[in-house]
Amino acid sequence: MTSMRIPIVLAAALFGLLSCSKPASETPSPLFQKLEPGQTGVSFANLNHEDQGQHILAYEYFYNGGGVAAGDINNDGYVDLYFSSNQGENKLYLNKGNFTFEDITEKAGVGAKSGWKTGVAMVDINADGYLDIYVCRSGPQHEMLRQNALYINNQNLTFTNKAKDFGLDDNSYSTQAAFLDYDRDGDLDMFLLNHSRLTISNSYDITQRYKTTRVPYVGNKLFRNDNQKFVDVSDAMGIYGPASNYGLGMAYGDLNADGWPDLYTSNDYTEKDNVLLNDRGRFFNEVSDSLLTHMSQFSMGVDMADVNNDGRLDLVTLDMLPDNNQRQKEFFWPDRYDVYAAMVKSGRHHQYMRNMLHLNNGDGTFSEIGQLAGISNTDWSWSALIADYDNDGWQDLFVSNGFKRNFTSNDFLRYKIDLALKAQKGQRDATLQDVLNKMPSSKEHNYMFHNTNGIQFEDVSDTWGFAPKNLTNGTAYADLDNDGDLDLVMNNLDETAGIYRNDAANKKQNHYLTVRLKGNDGNTAGLGGTVHISVGGQSMTRSLCPYRGFQSSMEPALFFGLGKEQKIDWLWVQWPGGESQIIKNVAADQVLVLKQTEAINKGGRLRNATPPWFGKVERALPFRHKENAFIDFKVQPLLPRMYSTEGPALTSADVNKDGLADVFIGGAKGQRSALFIQHRDGTFTEKAQAWKDDTSEKTDAVFFDMDKDGDQDLYVVSGGYEYDTLDVALADHLYRNDGKGNFSAVALPALISSGSCVRPADLDRDGDLDLFVGGRIIPGRYPEAPRSYILLNDGKGNFTEQTQAIAPELLRPGMVTDALWMQIDLDEWPDLIVVGEWMPVKVFLNKKGKLEDQSKGYIDKNTEGWWSCMVAEDLDGDGDKDLVVGNFGMNNQFKATPERPVTLFAADIDNNGSIDPLMSYFIGDKSYPMPTRDELTDQLPSFKKKFPDYASYTQATLQTMLTPEDLKKGHMLQAFTFQTTWFRNDGTGFKAYPLPVQLQFSPVMALSVFDVNGDDHADIVATGNISAARSRFGKATGNFGTVMLGDGKGKFRLADPLSLTTGLSVRGDARRMILVDDKTLVVGVNNDFPQVYKLHLGTQILLGTVDADSSQTDKH
Repeated sequence: MTSMRIPIVLAAALFGLLSCSKPASETPSPLFQKLEPGQTGVSFANLNHEDQGQHILAYEYFYNGGGVAAGDINNDGYVDLYFSSNQGENKLYLNKGNFTFEDITEKAGVGAKSGWKTGVAMVDINADGYLDIYVCRSGPQHEMLRQNALYINNQNLTFTNKAKDFGLDDNSYSTQAAFLDYDRDGDLDMFLLNHSRLTISNSYDITQRYKTTRVPYVGNKLFRNDNQKFVDVSDAMGIYGPASNYGLGMAYGDLNADGWPDLYTSNDYTEKDNVLLNDRGRFFNEVSDSLLTHMSQFSMGVDMADVNNDGRLDLVTLDMLPDNNQRQKEFFWPDRYDVYAAMVKSGRHHQYMRNMLHLNNGDGTFSEIGQLAGISNTDWSWSALIADYDNDGWQDLFVSNGFKRNFTSNDFLRYKIDLALKAQKGQRDATLQDVLNKMPSSKEHNYMFHNTNGIQFEDVSDTWGFAPKNLTNGTAYADLDNDGDLDLVMNNLDETAGIYRNDAANKKQNHYLTVRLKGNDGNTAGLGGTVHISVGGQSMTRSLCPYRGFQSSMEPALFFGLGKEQKIDWLWVQWPGGESQIIKNVAADQVLVLKQTEAINKGGRLRNATPPWFGKVERALPFRHKENAFIDFKVQPLLPRMYSTEGPALTSADVNKDGLADVFIGGAKGQRSALFIQHRDGTFTEKAQAWKDDTSEKTDAVFFDMDKDGDQDLYVVSGGYEYDTLDVALADHLYRNDGKGNFSAVALPALISSGSCVRPADLDRDGDLDLFVGGRIIPGRYPEAPRSYILLNDGKGNFTEQTQAIAPELLRPGMVTDALWMQIDLDEWPDLIVVGEWMPVKVFLNKKGKLEDQSKGYIDKNTEGWWSCMVAEDLDGDGDKDLVVGNFGMNNQFKATPERPVTLFAADIDNNGSIDPLMSYFIGDKSYPMPTRDELTDQLPSFKKKFPDYASYTQATLQTMLTPEDLKKGHMLQAFTFQTTWFRNDGTGFKAYPLPVQLQFSPVMALSVFDVNGDDHADIVATGNISAARSRFGKATGNFGTVMLGDGKGKFRLADPLSLTTGLSVRGDARRMILVDDKTLVVGVNNDFPQVYKLHLGTQILLGTVDADSSQTDKH
């Protein structure tokens, strides 16, 4: 026996070694495994039948599909599944364990065969401890076929429809229902998301749009639970029902941390989304205009969760922007800024067609960072489900995708117009099937995004098992096999449902914690409860709202991925009624059941350990910058953004010699500037002056002593885009101070240029201050380089233009945005650094009064960017000055890198005397032109022949669009980086280091460097934003005042959590920022009042501090 066993053992060992030695080319199995119906027993398919009476042209939501509800209907410890079918029978599957399910629909009596079924929800509506099922109906049927159903669980695997008994047999066009205790009275109320079928909602001239008059069957509804009789309290609670309501997605949670559940509802078409803040159960206030700077346009699925582990609920909304050039070019309509502006003016907010991630800043602002996060482009998307699918401690994002027939394709819309014209002539030769076949399919793969750091996501769709293309609508997550990771269940159109087993428990071997809430009274599942945990120095928050994504209902539990941590330091639960409790030392890898009856503290919340560093002073400078109405795109339709919004100018100095710093603010075109004198109590009053610049757009200014008389004189730069090239309003202005703060105009050389900055220095070391004046743009000739100037001072304040003699390379260095003088080569002659749009960082060394471009010797290559501002300070403690340079940021479609540059070809292609700027950027692995076909042919009509339809334009590149002769006419500009960056001065040159990702949320237009927190290290304060952008790309407004704390050695970290720590909340487009007398920060905001903050030194907030009297016993 022994002799026989040895070879067997050796063979087995050898086989094991061979089987473990996989070829290097073998692809590992994905994280999620799709299970086939033969294995699971789930054969449900939402089959979509088209005929003469039912089709997409008769009902625009014909392809929106159905939903999924997940929950344990028989309390056996396994999650069961319920699917809705639009035209067929709904299905209920009982989980038998090991991913096998039994169809019990007929026995249960929940088939809901009649009507067009949409969203489904599970809820213990009668508080008997068993989950009931609510089914929504919509569609092109009669109202009698649209009555929603409420299937009450009989506790024996059968159900009875009692919707009418409860008052919930509503017959609106319903999308989804959500159950919540909005008034905190202990029972569950219901919010019903409905949608319109009226074409009025998608027109641009609605006058009744925001009326509170309810349109039958269309508006959303709120039902209050009065002893299991539901009463419609919609209008009284601020839930109105206008004709324009097109509700597709919803979620609820406590957005403003006041203890009351708030609502977010998404709207399709031109209707804006609604953010409904709950006023203590008395009313819902719609506050989307104040909370969100912009939103998705064709909003569909919604989720609300904490993606960056800061304890606040963030928002994700889905839209229809494809991730590839072909689909984008087929899909995009022409960029009509005037139409977009009209939508905004009519109250529809700023809407853009892409997915969005709104980070909650905790101070009533949200930073929308979907493009930077990498989740903005997923095509025609439905369910947004945020959860930690690999249990690494960061919540990931799943997106379901696909649309059966794209009736919004530009080529189909043209075909549809042709059909209508033929019909008017009596020609009807196209059948319904002919029309349907003309619509391209939008069958796409579902997306999975792995959260890498709380802000940025990696597309892992392929490696996690979601590469196949399909048509997936409603989706739910649940732990179907009780192994601690979340599986996915999908309702697919025209194919069987998708059951995806998550193998993270085996593959990742991360730890987890599942929390189930046992509530009091009528809310047995504790819906609306929130749990915070602290584990391994990281905080996490989960809020219990099962109704999220699209038309679906999740397993009603809270799921935490813990990574490699095996113990939770503390857990704090906030119950929906206001009670709270704390538990310490909780073991991982368990299902923890918490009972509301054990809660002993009323209230309790995370609190700040210190007050904020900045305190806002309201209207300290009573001057509102008033931008004139001008649309740059009417001059040059292909501009990347508008350039007529560069003001206000802002500068500070003691102009009357009283020892206090005063402030100058430059007005917009047609607006007089203002000088504010500071008083001993820190207040300011305006001092009248005889300014000569009313017609000019004031873009920059500086106080300096031009005539060596000991007081501060003033230079004001004129700029903007809303002028003719040689308009005298583009001339700068110089003012002499009489020593008492009274200014009079003095002559300057006749310099006509739209400028950006003025910087004084004693260039020639003759004892007076000379000037560099940067040229920003030539109106109507973008991107041609404007004139910049060197002005030499004779010591008496008389200036002569000497650029050619002093620095010929500065005649037209590019579109300059900022400059500064500093000692670089330590020879006591001031050197000049210049930055600009499409420019590298340029260094001009002063060779005894002559400036020479020595950039190559001092600056890394590939620094071309859209630079906007710059400051110099010693950031690493080595005694020399480093640079911080603001850039466009990475929250955009372009994302310039050296490997994927953004380019701009500029030429007069059609020989009509105007410049045609053609920008290109990478979409996928190739660079494609920015303009849509319509935008291109509007600018260059000759291209209509080359691209007769939209499909022919989808593969066009700059090289295939233009002839060799065309390419020779112009010049190419490139941008290799859009990251705001600090440049370390090592004594021999400058080395670039991108600043942390939070400084890349939007364009940084203004910078200041000083010690914010009192640790004697230089910190960075950055503001910015650009609102006047192309309507297709939208506002870049994610920065509300960002503070990066320096360690004195060149490393920076975000002051976290951002707004609560710093106290900065700078709304709008900041253009300038100055620190007045070391304690007052003034931010100049375009088209608004300046924002003034007083600095109060303090220490950083401590995260995770709990304001509660006691904690409960340990849970192991």
